[in-house]
Amino acid sequence: MSPKNKQSGYLLEIPLIMMAVGILLAILLPILPKLVGKIVLVIGVLVWIGGIYYMIVIPGWQPRNSSHVHYTWSLMIFIALAALLAFATSVYVLYG
Repeated sequence: MSPKNKQSGYLLEIPLIMMAVGILLAILLPILPKLVGKIVLVIGVLVWIGGIYYMIVIPGWQPRNSSHVHYTWSLMIFIALAALLAFATSVYVLYG
C-alpha cells in the first residue's frame, strides 16, 4: 500500500459518535433523574473532549509546514474548547 492511499485524517466515525452522544444527551437528560442525568452528562462531555482532541490535535490531513507552530495552535484551541466544556458542565453539575 502506497503512502498516498493511507488514512491521513481523522475517521468519520469520530464526528458521528459525537453527534450520537449529543442527540442521546438531548433526549435522555430531561427524562432521567437529576443525579443520573448529571453523571450521564459528565460521561458525554468526556466523550466529546476525547473527540475534540482527536479531531483538532491528532489529524494528519492538515499541512505540516511548521509542525511545532501548528501543533501549538492546535493544542491551544483544544485546551480552550475543553476548558469551556468542562466549565459549563461543572457549573451545571454543581448548581443545576
